[in-house]
Amino acid sequence: MTKGRKIDLITADEAEILDTFDLMATLGCSRDTLRIHMRKGIIPPALDRAGGRYRWTAGYLRDWNRMRAQQALEQLSKKRFISEVRGTRP
Repeated sequence: MTKGRKIDLITADEAEILDTFDLMATLGCSRDTLRIHMRKGIIPPALDRAGGRYRWTAGYLRDWNRMRAQQALEQLSKKRFISEVRGTRP
């Protein structure tokens, strides 16, 4: 039996609070994987660490994913531009 709630981050209220167990259940990963993804910037740092428990809001996680997607598109666009200037394919 899992401790966390599986939350649909797309439809969840902006202020919906997720703790570590909720995020593990939502993403289907372990605590170690969450830590690794936080270190790599795949998952944002927690907003709060009350009582030693990490917490995020659904809105914060959505905004983070949106920002990461925008950065990825910008990097792809730069690669394509450089390739066009050099006359090579990406």
